[in-house]
Amino acid sequence: MAKTHQRWAGLLELALDTVEGTTDLVESTQDRVGEQVVDQLSRVEALGGPARWIEDLRKSIGHLATGSVRAVNHGVRAGVQAGTQVLPHPVEATPVPLRAEGLHFTEDQLLGVLNGVVGDHLRARGNPLDMGMQLRFGDRYFEPAQASSILPPSTGAKVAVFVHGLMATEGFWAIGAEGAWGAPDENYATKLAQDLGYLPLFVRYNTGVHISDNGRALSEQLAGLAAGYPALEELVLIGHSLGGLVARSATHHAGEAPWLKRLRTIITLGTPHEGSPIAEGGQLLTAGLGALDTPATQVLAKIGRRRSAAMKDLRRGYLTPEDGPGRDVDAWLAAPQTEVPFIEGVAYLFLGSSTTKDPSAPLGRVVGDLLVRESSATHRTASFDIDRRMVGGLHHLNLQADPGIYAQLRDFLG
Repeated sequence: MAKTHQRWAGLLELALDTVEGTTDLVESTQDRVGEQVVDQLSRVEALGGPARWIEDLRKSIGHLATGSVRAVNHGVRAGVQAGTQVLPHPVEATPVPLRAEGLHFTEDQLLGVLNGVVGDHLRARGNPLDMGMQLRFGDRYFEPAQASSILPPSTGAKVAVFVHGLMATEGFWAIGAEGAWGAPDENYATKLAQDLGYLPLFVRYNTGVHISDNGRALSEQLAGLAAGYPALEELVLIGHSLGGLVARSATHHAGEAPWLKRLRTIITLGTPHEGSPIAEGGQLLTAGLGALDTPATQVLAKIGRRRSAAMKDLRRGYLTPEDGPGRDVDAWLAAPQTEVPFIEGVAYLFLGSSTTKDPSAPLGRVVGDLLVRESSATHRTASFDIDRRMVGGLHHLNLQADPGIYAQLRDFLG
């Protein structure tokens, strides 16, 4: 019950933030329109003075109205915050079953979408809808320090850690499972456990914050896992889309952390190592709208700039703090990414797909899986010894549950 109340409180907080942001947007737009009208009328000397007087009056009345909206909004917020003080915070998340749910989205999956779109805002405001980062084994989340009491006792344990993509949760690994395996609760994790003896862990995290922030958090989680589970001998990271970038960013933040010595393999599925054309197009559209000095385009540009930090990082696949958080990611020209060194002794498989049956076809190379191109998914510019593979006839989400893809994973790990 507390979890439900906390989520409703988080949604109400987000709604209040939206009202506040919209009020600011309306006020600034009205002021901009008023200034433009005054500038035009002031070209006629006789109209300049009256126009300025009328605009000042309009601005006073308008600001009084928007100020009243803010005052009510702040009052409601204070009441909500006072009410949430009696609830435990943060609320312990309850894992939902990892199984296919048909064509409809679950509440948990919608929470993942929300985090992907405005996750950095949720983090900055301390909103309880921020998913943070947690490890999951079976039907429970756990702190890395608890690993020995949560994970099965073993020697020489092989652990596969699955990192989901943007606007997702660990439940997205089950999307399409029933069609792929004929069983709604079958997935790559369960199959690797059955076939190769890997202990499967899932990462659940807020996908809207900077990739480098999530990379640092994942490195800390894995460091805690290595310390809390001495049986860990072999570690495999498997990331879908954004999750592959987070996994690579984690190796950058690891430094000399002991967990890195146990890392054997990194596999990425449809990961935009060299950036995403969708993210690039979104940025160019936002910049173009902002360059047009009209109220309508300025409003749209301001809305576009509020997309999450991770969405902006995907423009070039930024992995380090020097890239995403340390640069103007809204600039017209994107700075090149700082290449994260590959780890000697770690095997890399970069696997991408195209919607065309023949992935080598010219159209397939251009459109890729509809979100990530072939060159980016396989990181063609990297000089490290990477096993690069492409499959045909799959779109971006298909990569999370497909027998052919699983055969590639099993072949590479086996």
